[in-house]
This record gives sequence, C-alpha cells and structure tokens, in this order.
Amino acid sequence: HTWDRYLPFEKYGKEHPEWYSLRDGVRTGGHGVGQLCLSCPGLAEVFAEKVEASVRAGEAAARALGLPKPRLYDLSMNDNSCYCECPACKASQEKYGISGDQLVFENKVAEIVARRHPDILFTVLAYVEGEAVPKGGVRAADNVIVKLCNTVSDEAAALSSENNRVFRERLAEWRQYARNILIWDYAITFGRQAEGFPFASEFHFADKYRIYAANGVMGVFWEQEHPSTSDMPELKFRLMTKLLDDPHQDDGPIIADFMQRFFGPAGDDILAARRILDRAH
Repeated sequence: HTWDRYLPFEKYGKEHPEWYSLRDGVRTGGHGVGQLCLSCPGLAEVFAEKVEASVRAGEAAARALGLPKPRLYDLSMNDNSCYCECPACKASQEKYGISGDQLVFENKVAEIVARRHPDILFTVLAYVEGEAVPKGGVRAADNVIVKLCNTVSDEAAALSSENNRVFRERLAEWRQYARNILIWDYAITFGRQAEGFPFASEFHFADKYRIYAANGVMGVFWEQEHPSTSDMPELKFRLMTKLLDDPHQDDGPIIADFMQRFFGPAGDDILAARRILDRAH
C-alpha cells in the first residue's frame, strides 16, 4: 500500500487537494481513509517523479553497501475502499472496473519511469474490489507485476475444493490480463477475538502451490505478522519456503520431519491433533 507514501495527503493535501479522492464532496487522502483521484490531469507524471526519486535513493543506498540495485518498486493503492467519486473517476471505474481504472494509472507511471529505468519492474495490488479482472480491454503492462490478493478463500481448506472455487477461477481469469502474477496470501487470522486462532492450513499449502504453478504464478507473498501469537508459524514458514523450491514435492515428509525435530517425542501426538483439527473444519 504505497500511494500515500509517495504522495502523502498530510504533506500535499492542502496545496493539491485535486490529487486526492473526492468523497461526499470533500477531498480525502491517507493510507486508511482515501485514495488518489486517478483522473486528475498530470497526476501520473507527478507520481512518476516521486517514484524516480525513490529509485535514485535505492540505487545510491545499494551502491554504498556494495549490493545489487533494487529492481522491484511498488505502485499499490492505499489500504481502504474509499475510491474517488468525482465524475471522471466514476466513469473510468464503470468502463474499466476498479482494477482496470487503477491499471490505467499504474501502467502510465510504469511507462514514464521505464524511459530512464528500463530494467525495473513494478508491483501493483489487485485488492478487495480490485481483485476482479479489469474491463474494457485494459491489461497490465509487461513491466507490471499484479499482486493478486486472496481475501475470499477459506484458508483452512484446499484451494482445489468447492469452498475456494471463486478465487481459483479468478486466478485463471487474471492470466489473460497480466503477464506477471504474484499472489498475496494470508497466514493470519484477523480480528481481536480471532488473532492466533488455530487452523490447520498447513495441510493445504501443497495443493495451493501446485495450482499457483499451473497458472504461471511467479511467486507468493505471505502476510503473517505477530509470529509470537500466530498459529504454528515455524511449521508454516518452513512449508512456505520449501514448497517454493518445488511445489510438486510431497509435503507429508516435510511436516512429519518438522514435528519430530521441533517437538521431539511429542511430535507424533501434535501432528495427530493437527489432523483432527483439520478434519473438524
């Protein structure tokens, strides 16, 4: 969620209110409460200038540390559904969908920055209402990577199950609209009462990764904050990384090996309890 990092409302909102989303007659911005007015003339060029400044800073920092220069920069919407309601933005959203409306803007920014930095790739979120594929012939540019968020799946069930048909079909659709797809997936239970709630999702990672591989997904980003209170974070992290190496390997031995090495004599019993939890879903 980077739009407000490049053009923070607190810094530019008074001088350039036209850059930000119109909501109930008021220009509103900020990470959690507003978006950009994507139809604002010249905004893509202003945004591209900010991205180029970030590129220059990133390359300078890498040189100072003797590291390869960064190649991925993010151009993603803020973390909310407060899209601009001005007439021009509403018309664009109707024509292209939320994802398409954003891609028109993000593609333009990527095009401008690529003129001086042709080796850079840009990541953009397909998130909440924007998880649906674009309309009106819009597709992601070849230097744009769509990070498709999975906010609709039952994470405690196989992706191949009927429970998860919506996201499975959505992923297959996105292949027609983006050359490069990453998945933003969730290994976390949200909400004060649900945080850390046990769910045996580890038994379904392999199925999920195989479907991702079959659909040309180039990688997976897992959101798993609060490891001290989350459910089996060490086991799930090991599976996430091992299956990235080879999504077609048998996950059973990986899980059994972890249980024995991490829990020792209690490993078999804990594994049995996790399987009961999975069956109870």
